[in-house]
Amino acid sequence: MTVIYRKLVTMIITTTPAVEGYAIKQYLGIVTGEAILGANMFKDLFAGVRDIVGGRSGTYEKELKRARDIALEEMQANAAAAGANAVVGVDLDYEVLGQKNGMLMVNASGTAVVIG
Repeated sequence: MTVIYRKLVTMIITTTPAVEGYAIKQYLGIVTGEAILGANMFKDLFAGVRDIVGGRSGTYEKELKRARDIALEEMQANAAAAGANAVVGVDLDYEVLGQKNGMLMVNASGTAVVIG
């Protein structure tokens, strides 16, 4: 599967409830982004078990980063579509889903706002 990333307008994304130095002028609602990686990721993970050094797997970390990036980009695109120039209160959740825990889901959520 090929994922095409779009370059988005620069947007402040933060876990804090406000952006220092800016006032929130309008709240536009909750925005989310999700990424679900299937069982093939886990096959690739175990095939790359040689990457494990000091209890860490470089292959697994790379796939987690990819899923997180996809979820955050989708959330940012949804915020931009709503007219936001920032997302505050961002939270990232990781879940294992499916039969035999064969899928990994990363969910990004936050509040789309207009700051100025």
